[in-house]
Parts: sequence; structure tokens; C-alpha cells
Amino acid sequence: MMKRFLQEQILDVDPDKLWSFVSSPSNLSSITPKWLDFRLVSNSEPEIFSGQLIEYEIKLPLLGRRQWVSEIKHVEPSRCFVDEQKIGPYRFWHHYHELQKVDDTRTRMIDLVSYDVGWGVFGRIADHFYVQKNILKIFTYRKEGLARMFNES
Repeated sequence: MMKRFLQEQILDVDPDKLWSFVSSPSNLSSITPKWLDFRLVSNSEPEIFSGQLIEYEIKLPLLGRRQWVSEIKHVEPSRCFVDEQKIGPYRFWHHYHELQKVDDTRTRMIDLVSYDVGWGVFGRIADHFYVQKNILKIFTYRKEGLARMFNES
């Protein structure tokens, strides 16, 4: 069953500077919780582009280390991009990132994730008791990390 997760935050940074950070795959590890043991496997370009494949490894409880390959499906520089899981723990994962200029010094960042765990009734149970909570923990960690980086400068 398809689920959605939405998170928004306003950061004290202009869209171009924030874009420079969020559009570089090598920066993802700095805003990912340590317990995921996130590792960028593929060599990546300094900035994402449509069609790009990015390979990571993450550590999941009970499942161990897992490969995750994302494809960048759509890019509008300094505004938005979409990544979709090609290989990974979900049946479907679509992550839309959008940056909206609030004023000369602030940017709204929107993350909208649509996902399906798969695995039928077992996946629905896992989603209810585990997956939703972990997605929230991951994105809360990311939100707090970005706030530290950009709102305290």
C-alpha cells in the first residue's frame, strides 16, 4: 500500500547555496543518522543530473547491510529534483525535493516521499510498527542537521 511522508522547514540560506549542498550526493552522509551506517559506494559527480545512478549501502536492523541504488529522474537546478529507488529495501520509493525562495536570505525546503514497503500484510505490519517511525527519525535527524548547518551560521 502506498504511503506518503511530508516534511517542510525554513532555513536561513538562499536557494542557490542550499541547492549546492543538497544536490551533491557526497553531502548526504552528513545528514544521515549514524545508526544507518550510510556509505556512498559509487563515484559521484559534484552535482546531480537527470538519469544519474547513485549507489549507497545502508545498515538495516534484522536485514544487515543493503544496497540502495537511486536514479535521479528529474532536475530543475536550484528548485527541485526527484530520486527514485531502483534497488533497495522498498518495493517503491519516490523522493521529491523542492526549494522555495521565501525572501533574500531564507528558503523553504520540502521533502515529499511516496513509498511502498511491499511484502503484503507483513509489509503493512512492518510499516505500522517500524518503517513509519524510522522514516520520521531519519528525516528529523536530517532536519535538525540542516538547521544546525544553515540556521546557526
